[in-house]
Amino acid sequence: MPLVVNPKYISLFRKNLQAPRPRNTESTGKGLDTIVSDRVISLPLWSRFAGRHAGGATRGGIYGGSYYGSGYPYGSYGSTWVGGRPFPFFYWPIYIGPYEYYGASEYGPTSSTDRPGGPMHTATIFTIGTRYNTSDIYRLLGDRDSVNVVLSALREGCSVTGAVFSYDPSASNSSLALPYVESIVQFYRASSFAVSLDGYINSAAVATSAASSNSTGQLVSSLLPPTPLPTDINREFLDCINQTVGKYLPLLDLESWSSPIINNDPAGAMIACMHLVLLVVLITSLAKGLTVWLSTPREERGSLLDYISDMVSMVTVFSR
Repeated sequence: MPLVVNPKYISLFRKNLQAPRPRNTESTGKGLDTIVSDRVISLPLWSRFAGRHAGGATRGGIYGGSYYGSGYPYGSYGSTWVGGRPFPFFYWPIYIGPYEYYGASEYGPTSSTDRPGGPMHTATIFTIGTRYNTSDIYRLLGDRDSVNVVLSALREGCSVTGAVFSYDPSASNSSLALPYVESIVQFYRASSFAVSLDGYINSAAVATSAASSNSTGQLVSSLLPPTPLPTDINREFLDCINQTVGKYLPLLDLESWSSPIINNDPAGAMIACMHLVLLVVLITSLAKGLTVWLSTPREERGSLLDYISDMVSMVTVFSR
């Protein structure tokens, strides 16, 4: 099915914004601002989402829209449903809960340590000083590393202050549970990162308005138009946030991606190989011992069983 493109679902505030330029990778760390490999790969069998396509996206496509499931250069098929989708930027879509929301449950829990960039975190941000002179409060939502990197860039570029929290949508503490999906004004990087505005409610994102059931996918063309942003917000401050996120939100290349997802650790691989060798030795010894045991007179079988027991004990000691 071809991708459905509807102008009304483009970002609520992307007007007059210039496409961000990647900054020097030497100052940002390996893999942070490099262009994601244009090669699309299939995830290996031992990864959590084995067989899915990943990669192929660039920073030029980092902006999504105001609805969950936006920002995919391929693999969305004009639907809001994120379950089973590829990972163009290698990052997973953010988990939205605690109820099902267009396939988001597939990417939970929020504390998952195998999520690229680490478990999900949120940050409350607002401006300080007189540069923007506004009390608007925004929140970042994404993996731990992305939230921290973006917050650092916002402190420098947009004069913000803020605090980072572990994200738990089922928590009674609002600092941990917010933002709610209906407060999100912009998704980025194939819906793996988002910015929300306190006090804003997008009726098109609320369950009863967005779909008859959140457990089924909806065509983007069938969604309600997003609720306009409040007229009294400081647009200059919002534009600064949006451009900074687009410019400094971390990207993964194929090399830096392989470590968190494939767990490409030489020491761990060596230990795994040793365990495999010991397992083969154990199985071979047991098979040989059983064959000899069956062909041995009954009165002598006790000593052979002791031999097999000793073999198992020895392999167990070496495998620890």
